[in-house]
Amino acid sequence: ALESALRKRLKESLRSKEKALSKDGKKNLTKGKSTLSSKLVSKTSIKSKTSKELGLKFDAYVKGAKKAIRKGSPKPEISKATKDDPEKLSYRSSSSNEDTSKQELQLLKNMQEAAFTAQERYEVLNARDSYLRLKDSKKGDSKVKKVSGTCPDMCPEKERYSRITKNCLAIFETKMAFDSMGSSKDVDHHYMVKEYSRSSADQQEPLPHELRPVSVLKFTMDYLICNLVDRKNHNISIAEWYDFIWNRTRSIRKDITQQQLCDVECVEILEKCARFHILCAELLSEEDTATFDPKINNENLTKCLQTLKHMYHDLQSKGIQCPNEAEFRAYDILLSLTEGETLRLVKDLNKNILISTC
Repeated sequence: ALESALRKRLKESLRSKEKALSKDGKKNLTKGKSTLSSKLVSKTSIKSKTSKELGLKFDAYVKGAKKAIRKGSPKPEISKATKDDPEKLSYRSSSSNEDTSKQELQLLKNMQEAAFTAQERYEVLNARDSYLRLKDSKKGDSKVKKVSGTCPDMCPEKERYSRITKNCLAIFETKMAFDSMGSSKDVDHHYMVKEYSRSSADQQEPLPHELRPVSVLKFTMDYLICNLVDRKNHNISIAEWYDFIWNRTRSIRKDITQQQLCDVECVEILEKCARFHILCAELLSEEDTATFDPKINNENLTKCLQTLKHMYHDLQSKGIQCPNEAEFRAYDILLSLTEGETLRLVKDLNKNILISTC
């Protein structure tokens, strides 16, 4: 009887404990669900608030950008100080103007420094050119303008000092070429001629003082012909002689094309360039290909003749007749005899050129 009574009491106590535990679990579950739902609600409210703020900021940015495009000013940017107020916008123009002004001041300081060596003079001239380009960039003219050269020398001043510091001088640009007592290290600025440089995508547009006008180009061409063409056998290798004159005549042609020049004097310069290549084709025909390449020489000759053809046509449209046109038209026909359109081009020539006996 005692055992049965004890068992009943134990069962009742266990049942009461189970009921209490089940009630507490349900309460905890309901509490957890309520907390989770409250957290989700708070997160959604935060997201909605942030999305609204971002939308307001974006709308304000778009409005400012439209105004800037209408006025032609740079695009606006939202600064850190104005994140709370999306309608206040800051522009990059102020910071960019400060940077350019600092750069200008630094370049002006470099330009005012004393220069005694070739390297120092080159740095001063380089600062001058970068200052001028910076001024041109501030104007904002994206149109390509025709540049007229103003360089009074056969070689621009900056290039002279640059090549002296790099020791990139030819024999004909030293006193050794014209003075037997002079050494190869003695440089004379009067003998230096502008070197040809290949055009590249990252190459900057030339400044006016880096290009030579027609009068200087004509003087340079006459200097090369009168003083250097007849010095082929004066203790100087034929390769150096040919490479120097060919390189300098290419630089002359490049200056003409960069300035878009077309007049009778330019025609005379190009005719002299063509005659030089014709002379080399005959004089250096027996040389090695390492010294003289006839294919490259003929390519340069054809380029000269093509430029001359365009100039003859443009001048003829203006009523100007060049005296040596028939001669160089004949050279062009001789070089293009194997092409199929040669006869058609000959028929289209002027009658005075076809009748000419020169």
